[in-house]
Amino acid sequence: MFKRIVNKIFKKNLVNDSLPIQLDGQRIISLWTAGVKYESRINNVLNCKVHDEVLLEREPNNEMDKNAIHIKTLNGFSLGYVGKLKAEKIAHLIDEKKIISNAYIIDLKCDLSKDIYGVKIAFTIKPKDSILFDQKEESIDVFFDKSENDNLYLLLKCEETVLKKVEDIFKKNNIEIYRTGISYRVAKNGKNYDWYFFLDENENQENIQKLLEASFPVLKEKSENKFKDEYFSFLEDDYDYLEKEKKKLIEEDIPLKDKELNFLKNENKQLIDEKSKLKNDIEKSIKSLNQVDNQLEKIMSILFPEVVFINPTFDVLQREVLDFTNALEKIKKIVEDNSFKGKPIKTSRNWFDTHFSTGERNDGRIYFRKTKDEIIILVSFKSEQTRDIKRLLNYN
Repeated sequence: MFKRIVNKIFKKNLVNDSLPIQLDGQRIISLWTAGVKYESRINNVLNCKVHDEVLLEREPNNEMDKNAIHIKTLNGFSLGYVGKLKAEKIAHLIDEKKIISNAYIIDLKCDLSKDIYGVKIAFTIKPKDSILFDQKEESIDVFFDKSENDNLYLLLKCEETVLKKVEDIFKKNNIEIYRTGISYRVAKNGKNYDWYFFLDENENQENIQKLLEASFPVLKEKSENKFKDEYFSFLEDDYDYLEKEKKKLIEEDIPLKDKELNFLKNENKQLIDEKSKLKNDIEKSIKSLNQVDNQLEKIMSILFPEVVFINPTFDVLQREVLDFTNALEKIKKIVEDNSFKGKPIKTSRNWFDTHFSTGERNDGRIYFRKTKDEIIILVSFKSEQTRDIKRLLNYN
């Protein structure tokens, strides 16, 4: 009965990843297996067909994951594992026999030309137990980025609601956030992120990572590097891998044409070459960005030799504002126009401030003090005004 139902759904293309569907008092859960590229599982995938029955085999003594669920054919051949996050939801249900150990293949990924392999399975579950699958996993990616001036930034790629959750976690654990905002600059790992947190340089990055992983399991899974996606492709630089697989196929007498193997071998080499080129391009881009950082500071010191810039002025200009043109115009006016005084800071007669546009809002602030020998400048934001003024008053 279940097989017929799944077949019907599959033909109508209604089953999506982890999508629960109500049907005859049961719900159908579907998911892609993980770890397909290991231990010759690709060979097993190539011998599977849609509608084949498979087994969900629990491995509570698995050293890597106590919730491990092995997907096997009826003949005992491995097709990979249930991904770690989903296994956490399913394992105890299998142990308590609330999920039957049989499932069915409803989709396959066996594209030799793109080096993509995977198995999508479906199984039934009682509606009262399926609530776990109704909870959407929050997507988040983080990266610690230190600037050339040793300022610590935590970069995040996530929705704004998740950003707020991270902020609450930091406040609860007394992690001081100097500033947060939109991230405009490519990180040192070559990726673009949505937001930044400007943190104290002495914050323990490892502890922060653990806090985030405790709240966002997807981060823990990424850090452990168990799997990259719901199905795997050849991404290793080990060119001998395909030769080893070919030898295994010959020894096991599994039919796969030499033409297909050669095609796969050539395609894999192209992917390795492309990956190497992309890696070099990223490294060059990052190096170029770092050079721009150094150049801006050098140029500013040449243009304004009498100015002492207080940290984190350069990071604010390069990392935290969309456009620093208006800020540079204001700095030029401060230095060259002796009649320009700005607005005096009430708590100190020696310090003044002026606004500048960040390219989005007019919330940028430039604090400055002029003496006979030098001009001292700090570039910051209105939101940091109270903290900045305290710093300025303590500045020698």
